[in-house]
Amino acid sequence: LHVADILNNLGEAYRELGESRHAIDYYEQSLAMKKLIHGDRPHPVIATSLLNLGSGYLNLGEARRAAD
Repeated sequence: LHVADILNNLGEAYRELGESRHAIDYYEQSLAMKKLIHGDRPHPVIATSLLNLGSGYLNLGEARRAAD
C-alpha cells in the first residue's frame, strides 16, 4: 500500500503545481493499486483516491467526467 500512497502524494504535488493532467495520471495509478489490494469492497483509501481523481477532473473543467 505504500507505493499506492506515494503515487497519490505525487498526484497531490502535481495538483498543487497546477498540473492536473499529471496529477490525474498518478491518481489513476494509485487507485488501480488500491483496487488490487482491496478489490471491489468499499474502503476509505479507495474513496480518497476517487475524490482526488474527481477533483483533478473538476480542475480541468471536466465536471461530467469527475462525476463518473
